[in-house]
Amino acid sequence: MKNVFKTLAVGLTALVLVSCGGTDSAELVGAWKADPSSLDLTLGDGLAAFRGAIEEQQSQMLSEASGESDKVTFEFKEDGKLVLSHEDEDETYSFDWSLEGDKLVIEGEVEGQKGKMALNVQSVSADKLTLALTAEDLIAQVKEQMPEAMGMVPGEFDIDAMAKGTSMSMSFNR
Repeated sequence: MKNVFKTLAVGLTALVLVSCGGTDSAELVGAWKADPSSLDLTLGDGLAAFRGAIEEQQSQMLSEASGESDKVTFEFKEDGKLVLSHEDEDETYSFDWSLEGDKLVIEGEVEGQKGKMALNVQSVSADKLTLALTAEDLIAQVKEQMPEAMGMVPGEFDIDAMAKGTSMSMSFNR
C-alpha cells in the first residue's frame, strides 16, 4: 500500500503539463483523486526497443494503483501547501505549490531528497484536472537540478533522443 502511495506521489510530482494561457489558483484549491484509468502514455521512437517492457510495467502499475487511488487524496490548500494523504496511513506528504501562468510549480522533499518540478496544467474544470508530462521537459529539469544523475546514464544511451516524442497525461477528479 505504501509503495502505491509513493508511486502516486511521485507520479503527480513528475507530471509536466503542456498548455498556454493562465490557470487561476482558485480552480486547483480543494481535494483531488487520481484516475489511473485516464493514464495516456505515448512512447516516442527513441523508446521503441523498450516498448514491450514499458507497456508491461504500465499495466502492472495501473493494476496496483487502481485499487488504491480512491484512498489517496491530493489536496491543494489556499496557503500554497499540497498535502498528499492515504486514508489507511497516518503519514502525509506536504509540498509547496504555486502557479506561474499554466505552470504548476511543486517544491518539497521526499525521503530526504529536495526537489522542484514545474508542471503545466493541461485543463482544469470544477470536477476534473488533467496533467501531462513530456519526457523532454522532465529530462531538462533533472539536468538542471541533479546534473550528477545524468552521469549515471550509460554512455551508449542518448537520453535526449530517447525522450523525444514521449509524453503522458492523467486526470484527477474531485
